[in-house]
Amino acid sequence: MPSLQVRFTNRKRETILEAKKYLLVLTIIVVALLAFNGLGQSARTSRKTWEYKVLNTWQISEKDLNRLGSEGWEFVKFDSGARAGNPNVTPHYLFKREK
Repeated sequence: MPSLQVRFTNRKRETILEAKKYLLVLTIIVVALLAFNGLGQSARTSRKTWEYKVLNTWQISEKDLNRLGSEGWEFVKFDSGARAGNPNVTPHYLFKREK
């Protein structure tokens, strides 16, 4: 017959294991609630809106670019305007800035 000390140790070990199981289940439930309910997400910011500027010119100077930059305009794209069979080409400079 096992001694009283051995039975007490086994019961204590079983109690600790049972508590760990409940803690694991509780942790899984909390994580699932946070993930599915969006509680763990940061607040969404509103979408940015942009305004655009197109310059149709053959020459744009560094001074012009610096002025546009100081006004908040960001260069996005250059299109040479060259198309097959089109003798009248005009380059396009596209800029954007947040409204």
